[in-house]
Amino acid sequence: MNRQNLAITSNLRAASDCSVFPIDVVKIVRYEIAANKFAAELLMPEAMVRSELEKYDDFIDANEDIVAVMAAKFNVSTTAMGFRIQNLGYSWP
Repeated sequence: MNRQNLAITSNLRAASDCSVFPIDVVKIVRYEIAANKFAAELLMPEAMVRSELEKYDDFIDANEDIVAVMAAKFNVSTTAMGFRIQNLGYSWP
C-alpha cells in the first residue's frame, strides 16, 4: 500500500495538469520530479514531519530506525520517508 499511495498521488498530480505533455527526456524528468514533490507534500506535510522528528531527544541525524517508524506512521515506504527527511535538510549515516 505504501508505494500505491505515492503512485496514486503522483498520478493525481499528473492528471490535474493536463496542459503538460512531456515530449523529451528533460521534460519527463522535470514532470516526474514535480509529481513526486506533490505526492511527498500531500502524504508527508513538512510541518507534520518536522513535528514528528522533534519528538526524538537531541535529534541531529535521522537513523534508519527513526525513518522506519515514521514511514509506518505516515503509511509510506521507508525510501519515500528517507527522501522526505533528507529533502527537509536532515541526513543520516
